[in-house]
Amino acid sequence: MQQQSPPKDLSPSKLWAELSALPRPHSVVEFPRPRADGSYPSVAIWVLTQAESLSAQRDAEHVVRKLMKTNGGDIPKLEEASFGYRTMYENEAAVQILLRALREDGDLKSPMFRRAEEVRDLSTDEIGVLMNLYNQTQSSVGPIMSMMTEETYNQWVEVLATGADTGPFVLARTSSELKNDLILRLAAELWSYRTGSISSGPEHDDSAKSADTSELELSALLAESEK
Repeated sequence: MQQQSPPKDLSPSKLWAELSALPRPHSVVEFPRPRADGSYPSVAIWVLTQAESLSAQRDAEHVVRKLMKTNGGDIPKLEEASFGYRTMYENEAAVQILLRALREDGDLKSPMFRRAEEVRDLSTDEIGVLMNLYNQTQSSVGPIMSMMTEETYNQWVEVLATGADTGPFVLARTSSELKNDLILRLAAELWSYRTGSISSGPEHDDSAKSADTSELELSALLAESEK
């Protein structure tokens, strides 16, 4: 993938103006609730700005605290652990994020939902699917996953394929977004081999790979993915 560098010889104000003029990173996906005819409408998901993320967190906190007070519950103090409060906050935070992130396909300036109550009318599963799609969009257009080189991808594949004992350990320590990216690339590669659209490369002697080498590669890859 060709990486574009920031414009050179520009003052900070002009550079900011150029960057602000760029379109907001987004993806178009299928909304998880079908129409009456069984078809799925399209919806755009864009990545929130830092200000929008803070606004979503603030509103989620406000809603949960108000709900607990209204129903006679005690708001946990900073040093107290409350599974119920944390769960309520995470659920409401998802509502607030989707309220800001879901846009009309073809008109990014128009939100799909106007009020948080409309998002809360979705099922728990629908909100979960949309949050997964938001996280995938965030990672795929972000500066980490979108710049994953072919060399790094091949290293991941080699470690997963040759490190039979360390494979589960690798997957347990990687993010869901990285797993999704690897699965999609592997599926595309497998399909290409099955349909004969690419020729098979030179055979590798897996037995030549030692456990020590796999461990070293594993450590390097994990360190890179956590940066």
